[in-house]
Amino acid sequence: MKGGFDILVLNAYSKANEAAVVLQESTRLLKEKGGDVILICNTPEGQICHYTARSFGKSYGGRLWGPRKNLPPRVRRMITVGPGMDPAGLDMIAPANAVTRVKRWPEALHLLKGWYGRDARVGIIPDATIQYFPGLV
Repeated sequence: MKGGFDILVLNAYSKANEAAVVLQESTRLLKEKGGDVILICNTPEGQICHYTARSFGKSYGGRLWGPRKNLPPRVRRMITVGPGMDPAGLDMIAPANAVTRVKRWPEALHLLKGWYGRDARVGIIPDATIQYFPGLV
C-alpha cells in the first residue's frame, strides 16, 4: 500500500477497546497535506481504561496522561463509527470536540459523500490494530 489517500478507513477489529493503536503508523498513509480518518470501533462497552495513561476528569489523569490538543498528524477530520465511542473514550486518540461520532456506517458515508462526492482516493484497512506497514515503520 503506497498511501496518498484522501480518506483512510481504519477498522479496530481485534482490539476495538484500544482504538488508539490504529493511529500510530497508519495516518502516514494519508496525503502529506492531510486527509480524513474514519475509525470503525465496534465496542459497546467503550474503551479500556489504562490507569497510567487515561484521564480521570477534564484536567487530571494517570502519570503518563496528557490532554490531546490536536488530531493525529495528517488528520484533518476524524469520524468514529461505533456504539461505544463516548467523549471520555477519545482521550487517548484526539480532543473529543474535534471528532465526529456516529453510531453506524451509513451516517459516516453520508458525511463523506457531502465532503468529497465521488472524487476521493480511499484506503481501507480491515484490521488496523494488527496491521504491519512495510516501508512506513
